[in-house]
Amino acid sequence: MSVTVIDHTPIGVLPCVPCSAVVRLATGGAAIVAISRGRRLVSKLWVQMVTLVVVGVAGFAINSFHGIFGSQDITKSSGNRFVIAQFNPKNIKYEVFGDYGGWGRVSYWDVDSKPVEVNLTALPWAHIETTTMTTATADITAQAAGGNIGCRITIDDQVRSEHTARGDHAGVWCQVLSA
Repeated sequence: MSVTVIDHTPIGVLPCVPCSAVVRLATGGAAIVAISRGRRLVSKLWVQMVTLVVVGVAGFAINSFHGIFGSQDITKSSGNRFVIAQFNPKNIKYEVFGDYGGWGRVSYWDVDSKPVEVNLTALPWAHIETTTMTTATADITAQAAGGNIGCRITIDDQVRSEHTARGDHAGVWCQVLSA
C-alpha cells in the first residue's frame, strides 16, 4: 500500500502532516492525506492573529500602568469641573528719577519679556505694566546726561529693586527676576 501526501505548504517551508488531516482511502489501496480548510486559513492569517494578540496585551499593559504611575487626572472637582483659583493681577511699576540734564533714555521689559525703549523728555519718569501671569521678570536700564540717576521697580506697592548712580552720563540698572 502506498501513501500520497497532498500538502499546500509553500516552497522553502518544511512540510508537516497536521493532526487534523482528513485521510481518504483511494481506490487501489492508496491513502491520500489532505490539509483541512481551517489549517489553511490559520496558515494564511497567523501574522494578523499574532499582531492582534500583541496589540491587545500592550493596550492592557498601558492601561494598567496608568494607575501605577499616577497619571490619572486628579485636578477634577466634584461634578468633573475644574476649579480656577482667583488671584489678583500684578502691577509692575517702573520708575526713573534724578537729574535730566538735557537727554536720557530708558529700556525696560514689558510683561511679555520684550524690550521697550523710550527716549526721555523729563525726569521723573514712571510706567506701569499689569499682568495676570503667576510670575514675571522686571528689568529696567536708564541713562541720563544729568549728574545722578536712579531706578526703582515696585511690585504691588512693594519696592523690590532700587539703585542709584552718580557721574556724567550716569547709567543705572534694576531687575526683579521673580515678580
